[in-house]
Amino acid sequence: MNSASRHVSDFLQEIDHCRGRLDEFALWLYTNFTFGEESCLVPQVLLKDHGRTVTLYQSIRIPDSRHEHESSEFNLTATLTIEGHSCSVETGVEAHLEQKFDETPPGVHTLYRTRDADLDLDVAMLILRERVDQMCRLRDIPARIGILRRS
Repeated sequence: MNSASRHVSDFLQEIDHCRGRLDEFALWLYTNFTFGEESCLVPQVLLKDHGRTVTLYQSIRIPDSRHEHESSEFNLTATLTIEGHSCSVETGVEAHLEQKFDETPPGVHTLYRTRDADLDLDVAMLILRERVDQMCRLRDIPARIGILRRS
């Protein structure tokens, strides 16, 4: 396998590893917190700008029983962006609430965010893994907006 093929293969394997970690964490949150009977997991891998931006995305959708077409979302994201000769990595957890949860009002709430910029690709891939692992250790994060842990 030539050098370019090896780099592409390594890149895809690392993206797949991070996607798997994020999927496992979202499933753990989903089964350990009371998001509601009608809630669902929505995983995605988004490619933008001809593949220069890769976003690993997990959403827990929480329907509002009073409003059929509105749902709140609890989103986990990890984004790698390649900009010329440098890269950036951003991870985050946001709650997009259509209704009040406990004492948390409707709106967008950033619960966790990291951003690393001006990285070369090899370092960015290491940072992406590290930041996803850090995010996956936030086992209490739904409680910050009033979503209760299952007993």
